[in-house]
Amino acid sequence: MQLRTCLAFILFLSTIGLKSQSINYDGDISGITLEDRVYEKNVKTITLKTNHNPYAPAIIKLKSNEKLRLDFDLLYEDYKYLNYTIIHCNSDWTPSELIKSQYIEGFQSFLIEDFEYSVNTYIPYTHYSVTLPNYNMQMILSGNYVMLVYGDDQSMPVLTKRFVVYEEIVNIQTEITRANYLDYRFTHQEVDFKINHPGYEIPNPYQDLYVSILQNYNWNKGIYGLKPRFASNYQLDYNYDYENAFSGGNEFRKFDSKDMRAKTLEIQKTELDTNWRIFLTPEYFRGIGKYSFNDDINGRFVVRKIDRDPAIEADYIWVDLFLNSPTPVDEGDVYVNGAFCDWRPTPETKMEYDYDKKAYRKRILLKQGYYNYQYIVLKPNNQIDESIVEGSFWETDNEYLIIVYHREIGLRYDRVVGLSQINFRL
Repeated sequence: MQLRTCLAFILFLSTIGLKSQSINYDGDISGITLEDRVYEKNVKTITLKTNHNPYAPAIIKLKSNEKLRLDFDLLYEDYKYLNYTIIHCNSDWTPSELIKSQYIEGFQSFLIEDFEYSVNTYIPYTHYSVTLPNYNMQMILSGNYVMLVYGDDQSMPVLTKRFVVYEEIVNIQTEITRANYLDYRFTHQEVDFKINHPGYEIPNPYQDLYVSILQNYNWNKGIYGLKPRFASNYQLDYNYDYENAFSGGNEFRKFDSKDMRAKTLEIQKTELDTNWRIFLTPEYFRGIGKYSFNDDINGRFVVRKIDRDPAIEADYIWVDLFLNSPTPVDEGDVYVNGAFCDWRPTPETKMEYDYDKKAYRKRILLKQGYYNYQYIVLKPNNQIDESIVEGSFWETDNEYLIIVYHREIGLRYDRVVGLSQINFRL
């Protein structure tokens, strides 16, 4: 470990001159997508979590002791010079008008110094990590942020990851219920809430306030820009029947690959050739039938390996999925989905139909751990429908996040003035 620390220090010293000439991120950020995204195919297993809860979303309170930790792996590579910076965004995730010195204290970009090589794995990788805020970089304003990891300059993006820094200025009262809208009674959940802001002036909440509501911390499954239904006496009411309704979905499917020498959760068979391969238990459509509770972590994943350091000793394995289907789905293409792929359908997660087996099949490379996932259908109009394969039930256990943004008079950015996290479970 001491050798690695010395190597990192030497690499840092050798790049000081390069870093002083690094690109100015207050300028053009074309080519960078301000969402959770991977730009290099060898980058795997990206997580951004708080220091106090490995299951918590990437959200911290401004000027608190809370920290975020970014972890990711670079496969088949030796150490590579990688830098990081942060980009402040508006409530809709467009770049804010601020320059970096207005929201960053310290360096505006910095070299990733914390890295380790994998140990005793069939597929070698280098593990990187960054903690924010740190001695070199601190956020001094609330709001939406994107963490950008890049190579020598901005033209070499590696990954982007969203996070939120909030202040506790307003209070949010939240209630999750079965949907009142008649057509949604058996399939949807209703998110009602009130924003209380005694002593904090919001002169025009219909124009200056912006609210985001997420289900299971999935930025691709949210309701955005909802306006208050009533405003009076320092209270804003968001009690709707239709506008704030979410499809309940179903409990997530799951598997656990922490121990490759035992048949753990939902693993039918394991094989070892040049590297590990597991075959999950054949699965079926769940759209027809009654709701059945199945404890999960709402689509997230946790890297782990039994009795080992998961960061550098967990191996990469091929995971074979098998979804029985007598005929191909007419409505669109089927994908496996979850936090492990940033909730986005990609070529790597697209299921292929096997006419001989009458099933959808896919093989995905994942790091050992406990994974939640689901099957979705991507329609020709680019709309995602999870109910075709998974069904949708109002009873499903889901987590909701409400974020309140306010652009005060004279401000050039959207301040996060309140936040509420609530779990719906019968």
